Amino acid sequence: MLKVLHGHEVKVYNNIKNLDGVKEEYSIVGEYSIFAVVQAENMFLLYRIIKSIKEIPEVTSIWHILVSKDCHSSDTEIVSPEINKYISRICI
Repeated sequence: MLKVLHGHEVKVYNNIKNLDGVKEEYSIVGEYSIFAVVQAENMFLLYRIIKSIKEIPEVTSIWHILVSKDCHSSDTEIVSPEINKYISRICI
């Protein structure tokens, strides 16, 4: 979920929908402005997608939830501690 500067929601929505790995995006109402579903083959690629989103100047905050069918501890070591602390993991 993304917090976005007021008035820039449409711009950010259009930016993220064109990023590789972003499969779905939704405008939402509340503390966060956008809900995005991203998909990556491994944690390194996931980190790159998250980094691309964080580099959008109008994005002020991100909250991640990692849903995985396959949780390998070695994959999580690739994600930087800065990103890792904001990821909630759900293994199914």
